[in-house]
Amino acid sequence: MSIQMPCCEEEYYDTSAYKTVDLEGVYTGDLVYTAWGKSGNKIGFIDLEDGRKIVVHTWNRETNYFGLREMPYGSKVKITLSRNGKGRIYLTDLFDYGEQAWEE
Repeated sequence: MSIQMPCCEEEYYDTSAYKTVDLEGVYTGDLVYTAWGKSGNKIGFIDLEDGRKIVVHTWNRETNYFGLREMPYGSKVKITLSRNGKGRIYLTDLFDYGEQAWEE
């Protein structure tokens, strides 16, 4: 019997436990995985310090998607979630604690 190995990065990560939160606020956690959305958005999968697993979305190309394109998995982050005009929660700020350590 042969074992079939995943062929793509997204097959390595089980994102089924991650949920979109419906609360605005500031949260701290670890970036587990990122993926591209269907509408050009960057999606982040984050394990919060309180144990919740959440999905965040950003379309902010001006800030390079808050660095999510190059940020290594496992990075400790502080995120700010806000509600847009359509009532959806999205990522409005992201602080990478690891990046701060490099600057000191």
